[in-house]
Amino acid sequence: MKRHNFKFEKILKIKEDVESKIKLEYANVLQQKMRLQNENDYLLKSFLKDREKDIMSKTSGDKLIYSDIYFEAGFNSAVDIRVEKNNETISDLDAELAKIKERLTKATIEKKMFEKLKEKSLERFKKEVNQLEIKNTDEAGGVLARNNMNAAGA
Repeated sequence: MKRHNFKFEKILKIKEDVESKIKLEYANVLQQKMRLQNENDYLLKSFLKDREKDIMSKTSGDKLIYSDIYFEAGFNSAVDIRVEKNNETISDLDAELAKIKERLTKATIEKKMFEKLKEKSLERFKKEVNQLEIKNTDEAGGVLARNNMNAAGA
């Protein structure tokens, strides 16, 4: 019995590979974005925690050391700069994610188109095989009937 041969099988495999590579790229960019968001959350939490325990916790009459004030000002500005830089990078990653998502959508549509062609080709193949089996069965039945008639007439 012959096997189903989809003539665009190699193209379908290529489309599947392209789609999986784009999915991997999307996952990597999304992972970078999540890492930066987590870093921002951590920085802001540590900023608030450090702020509570350092200078802001001092009461009137407590001794303030200039180096502590200078360090906190530097720490606060460093946190602000880092968070702002991360936010800019996150917005760039969002734009990149949108582009990748568009490419992924296109690749998925192309792959599904070839999968649909393969399904239709398989259905045609099954129909042809079924018709061939019916034809062979009819011919075998005709030959058997002729043999029975010849045997009965002899």
